Amino acid sequence: MTDAELVLAVWDRIKEEFLTVLNGEKTKVSVKVGCPSDGDKVLTGLGAESLDDTTTNGWQHDSWTTYEYQGREFTLEGSGYYGGLRLYPKEED
Repeated sequence: MTDAELVLAVWDRIKEEFLTVLNGEKTKVSVKVGCPSDGDKVLTGLGAESLDDTTTNGWQHDSWTTYEYQGREFTLEGSGYYGGLRLYPKEED
């Protein structure tokens, strides 16, 4: 598998998990692969719009960004240091 194929496979996995939250099947999801920019690419590719600048906590590289998808707000939480992403409805953060 090439690097490009691996990246696409990771994005497909993130997309699959994120859709379960965006469509209301789950209230939150955590994936151990990917970084915050991967989550952004997947969400914007699905038509979500970033509503604010990413908030970070400094050296740990944790981040939070709010997105709107079909009239609902979601928080994308990511860890640049440890890796992994979480997505959940905004009202739960």
